[in-house]
Amino acid sequence: MLKKILYYLSKLLQRKITLDKNFSESKIEKEEFPEDTIVREKWGKLKGKESNPLNKRQKRFVIEYLKDYNIEKSAIRAGYSKRTAMANGTTLLSLAKINKAIKEERSKRTNK
Repeated sequence: MLKKILYYLSKLLQRKITLDKNFSESKIEKEEFPEDTIVREKWGKLKGKESNPLNKRQKRFVIEYLKDYNIEKSAIRAGYSKRTAMANGTTLLSLAKINKAIKEERSKRTNK
């Protein structure tokens, strides 16, 4: 763990600051860490396109979330594992299509 922290710190110190032609803004050269690309790929797969419909577990999470507004319990009831329920639930709530589905479902229930 300490080696990983030192690795990241050394990479941060190695970044070079370059000035643009007008010297008005300084730009930091962006260096990609392997972990960044993995996280970005996983997030892209999870996020999907906004036009994509919700999958079964996501639909179930929306319904369960509206019962008691408890992220962890809703994720477990939707079929996510107990160990990762809180993380998955939090990630789901950060997605725009999930929030849109929650608002739609909530409005359906209030209109009835």
